Amino acid sequence: MTDNQPRTSFDIRFVWAVCAAIFIIYVLFPTKNYYYDGITFAQTIEDATSLNTSLIHPNHLIYELVGYFFYHLLRLINTNIRAVTALQILNSILAACAVYFFIRISLRSFGRLYIGLCLGLFLAFSSTWWKFATDADAYIPSVLFLLISFYLILPGRELRPFLVAVMFSIAMCFHELAIMFGPVAVLGLYFQTQERTRGEQLSVLCRFALLGLALTLGAYFLGFHKATGSFDLLRFARWLTSFSPDADVSFNLAQAAKYTARGNIRLLFGGRLTLLKGLMNPFVWFVVFLLALTVIGLIVQLVRTRGTLTAARIRALRANAAQWQLFLLCVTWAISFLVFLFFWLPQNTFYRLFYLPALLLLVGLVVKALGGEPHYRLALFTATLSLSNFLFLTLPYSYEVSFPPLAFSREMSKVWPAGAIVYYGTVNSDESLFRYFNPHTTWKLMKADQLDAVERDMASNPDVWMDATGIEQLTATPKGAEWLAQHHEEEHELKNPLFNLRFVHLRP
Repeated sequence: MTDNQPRTSFDIRFVWAVCAAIFIIYVLFPTKNYYYDGITFAQTIEDATSLNTSLIHPNHLIYELVGYFFYHLLRLINTNIRAVTALQILNSILAACAVYFFIRISLRSFGRLYIGLCLGLFLAFSSTWWKFATDADAYIPSVLFLLISFYLILPGRELRPFLVAVMFSIAMCFHELAIMFGPVAVLGLYFQTQERTRGEQLSVLCRFALLGLALTLGAYFLGFHKATGSFDLLRFARWLTSFSPDADVSFNLAQAAKYTARGNIRLLFGGRLTLLKGLMNPFVWFVVFLLALTVIGLIVQLVRTRGTLTAARIRALRANAAQWQLFLLCVTWAISFLVFLFFWLPQNTFYRLFYLPALLLLVGLVVKALGGEPHYRLALFTATLSLSNFLFLTLPYSYEVSFPPLAFSREMSKVWPAGAIVYYGTVNSDESLFRYFNPHTTWKLMKADQLDAVERDMASNPDVWMDATGIEQLTATPKGAEWLAQHHEEEHELKNPLFNLRFVHLRP
């Protein structure tokens, strides 16, 4: 299938309708199991009194800037909306757009609406994509622009190196990790210029590289200068390559292999049966019934139909230039990220979203090589995956009760009056969550050797509290433990082995 071959207007309208339905599903079931950085993004946006440098971050340069504009746009409609909700809506829109471009890529590559829709729904409702499509994060917008870039470099498409450079640059401005897509863009442009002279081919690749480099480095340097006021190139290099203290390169091969295997499975399937505890109702039972039917149907279809990648079919794939080039592009895409993530934070499944589309396109190539006929195995597998992830992940986490820290945060909102002060020992995701969902409180970083500031607050405010990290700092020394025992009053604790959430009310 090429752009010159007719694609009916019905097909395109149908794809738009499917993506609109996906968006509606996303916004109907937003996650309450918030990504920890998403809460930080939302807090930064709400704290920004204007468009300022607090919204600039070297790892995701423009995400908070775009989020700031979108948040204030929604505030024109609903002044009570929180930034985290605005960011969730924004990601739902962008995720649905990403699925649209992915389906268009599949339609062009495989020429069958059946395959394109199945793969598109596979992407839309795979566990990690679905979770982050309804959360606040920079990964979804970055992958969207990578998909647009990939669409532009598909074999047989019109050569547009400048537009590819712009889309790729935007992806990198949303998240630095998108840079690993670079080899894919170069290879795609190389394939598109194979029939040109070496000089013309080199000219195209150089124009892409120079423009992409200029746009991306220019945007990051501008952000660096606005944030620091400096023009120092060495300082800029350090700023550009900065990362959180807990991020590091690991060469523990056995552990990395385990995380890689686990992460690729979690990309597709997620959730737990125990999350449904207390949520069973007729609707949930109906979804359970549908899931059981699809599993039975899939098993029956696998037994009735068999397909193997014979040598003849592999040779046929190799003989089709466009299909073979697509295969090489997808393999390059997947390997570029897989190799990097094998050593860089392999335990973070959400980074693997950057190459999930490549894996699904490889699945499409296998289906195409098997004949591409709608035996409904792919459709049944997609339905099984979607229903399973909805039942055991998306649906439970759309309720606060399924995420104990958030539920506990709501409980503490009733305990802490306006103006309450909460001291904490270290910055962490729990502190950020409680602070964000209790905007009527004031949070202060405590130093165990400077308790006089705490005592001054206790003398003037009857509602001074300390969280678990502050308590741990104090009880690490006999003097601190004695001080806490003298000032300890009531205590509230989340009794859950997975979370260390505890707050102590201090008395003068």
